[in-house]
Amino acid sequence: MRKSFITADHGGKLVLKSVKLTQPLVKPEIKEAVIPSVEPEVNRKKKTIINQLLEKIKINKR
Repeated sequence: MRKSFITADHGGKLVLKSVKLTQPLVKPEIKEAVIPSVEPEVNRKKKTIINQLLEKIKINKR
């Protein structure tokens, strides 16, 4: 299968480009993703690196 199309070159000229396809084009499968608008409560409480290190030090001292 051969596909031809015309594009504009940077010099203001039109260029005919031709592409030879070895396989016919296939319609892509479209999948939808649902993203929740509200984050779960678990992700809201994020600890800083310093707080995480301090907690590890406290646990190791015990």
